[in-house]
Amino acid sequence: MKTITKLTLIATVITTSSTMLTAASFNCAKAQTKVEHAICDDKQLSTLDSEMGRLYKQIKAPDWKKIHKNLVKMRNKEAGKYSDPTNYLTQWTKDEIKELKRQISLGG
Repeated sequence: MKTITKLTLIATVITTSSTMLTAASFNCAKAQTKVEHAICDDKQLSTLDSEMGRLYKQIKAPDWKKIHKNLVKMRNKEAGKYSDPTNYLTQWTKDEIKELKRQISLGG
């Protein structure tokens, strides 16, 4: 009985860990920057980032992808000014999700 319990616990930990590593739009195991760590450390922000990444992949207009990448660079620079950038990143990501949805609805 103890062996089954230990195996169940190990399987749960592995499943939970791998889910958290991929919840964001990037691999959290490779997070290096303050922004990446903030996204990976906050479940809500990680979920929002994942949604943003999913929507971004639906955009067909090549110009928009270039714009989005530049926006993310500016976001990272601005977020770096905060000791805890979580609130800033959460609001920024929600706004970007709205814009991506708008672009998709326009056929972007």
